[in-house]
This record gives sequence, structure tokens and C-alpha cells, in this order.
Amino acid sequence: MRDLMLKNRPTALLTMLVLALGLTLTGCSDDDDDDGGNNPTGPSETQFDEAFVTQQATTVVPLAVSQIESVLLYVDGVGNKADDNYSWGWNGDQGRWEGSYSGNYEGMAVSYEAWVQYLDALGEPQQEALGAASMAYYTLASLVYSFTGDGTSVDMAYDIEENMSATGLGTDTVIINGDSMADLDYAWSNANGSGTATYSYSWQILSPGIAYPLDGCPTGTIEFTMAPYTVTVVFDGSDMAAYTITENGTVIPGGTGTTPVSCTAAR
Repeated sequence: MRDLMLKNRPTALLTMLVLALGLTLTGCSDDDDDDGGNNPTGPSETQFDEAFVTQQATTVVPLAVSQIESVLLYVDGVGNKADDNYSWGWNGDQGRWEGSYSGNYEGMAVSYEAWVQYLDALGEPQQEALGAASMAYYTLASLVYSFTGDGTSVDMAYDIEENMSATGLGTDTVIINGDSMADLDYAWSNANGSGTATYSYSWQILSPGIAYPLDGCPTGTIEFTMAPYTVTVVFDGSDMAAYTITENGTVIPGGTGTTPVSCTAAR
């Protein structure tokens, strides 16, 4: 097996996980509490409410954009935008590159597993990106963090899994499809009590995919399920993606926003 030790910082992964941390920290407060907002919204939360989903959309939408854009890092080869903390190697039995990362970042324990597979026009694996027609990309990331502040202790775990594909490698436009799911578990305690919370959400890229031109901005749509809400994000070919939050087809109060997107493909 041929190994590559990659040479750049893990900015895409760590940016993604820091955004994920924002979901947890802002979700651990309730401004109506007598203690000034240091408790989660209840002793055992499992479902998004209107206030929570509008708050979290400002985090999970750019997180999804970051996940999608990270696929572009590898369309021209595993080693091109590399990372000195990742260790990649070619798995000939599976016909794919496999990588991993484990360490600490700003007090968070982070672990990351990924694989990248380049496919020819017949769907057969090949080792290099050159000449490949498409690419499959899988990641599983985990973040564990504990903190104490204002008399409240919080322990949390955040897991993100994504399955992506890219077609049109080597052409003027790469089309990305795929989906992702995330789970957040945390426990809190202070002088007033304790509780736990579990939240899950998922998103998918809608057909025909997110199109990234070599020169220009992406187009396409992704859709979140944050029960009982749906968050729809539209890439319209500009440098901003717009999202709406709906419940049973109706936009909720405060349920619109935008997030910047990259118009210069990393490739």
C-alpha cells in the first residue's frame, strides 16, 4: 500500500466541526430561564421548536455548504489539497483512498474517517483522479467537548456522516449529489437541576444536483429535515445561497436567510 502524508492544515474539517460546535453551544440556553439562560430548553429535549430551528439554521446551513464544498478539494486527486494531520493510503482491495485524523482542536476531541474513490466511465475504481469520470466521497466525523461556565456543566457529543458523489471530473462543470445526517447528544447540570437533550437532522441534495462550474457560482438545491420543519437552501448562481424554513409548507416567522458560497472551485 502506498501512503501519502498530506501537507496542508485541516481547514475544511476543522471549520466544519467548529460550526457544529456552534449548534451545541447556542442550543444549550433558554433566555427565559431565571438563571439568565444557562440551562437547555428542558430536561429532555428531542425535537426542534420554532425558536430553536430558526436559530440553528444560521449554523447548519453554512455547515452543509462547507461539507459540499469540501468535496471539491478532492476532484483532482487526494494529495492536491492535503493536510499534514491526515494520513491517507491506497486500499487496493476496496479500490479507494482511505484517510483518518484524530486530535484536539481548541479543547475539542476530534476524530475523522474518510474515503475517496475515483471511478472510470464504466464505474470501475481507479487509483488516480486523472481520467476518472466520477468520484465517491464518504466521511464520518465526531466531536466531543465538555465545558463549565456560569455554574453550568455541559458534556456533548456531535456526529456527522455524509455520502457524496461528484460527476463531470475533468470537465467545465462538476455535479455534486449526496446526503448527510447529524446527531447531537448533550447533558447539563447546575444548582437548579440537570437534563439531557438529543437532536437529529438530515439533508439531501435534490436532483439533478449542485452544479459547480469551473468559472462561476453554483446552482442547485438542498433540503433539510429538522422535524417538524423543512429547510430549503437554493444556490442560484450567485455568491449567496438563500434558505427558507417551512412547517407544512408555510414559511415560519424569521424563517429566511442567506449564507455565502464559494464561486471559485477549489479544484
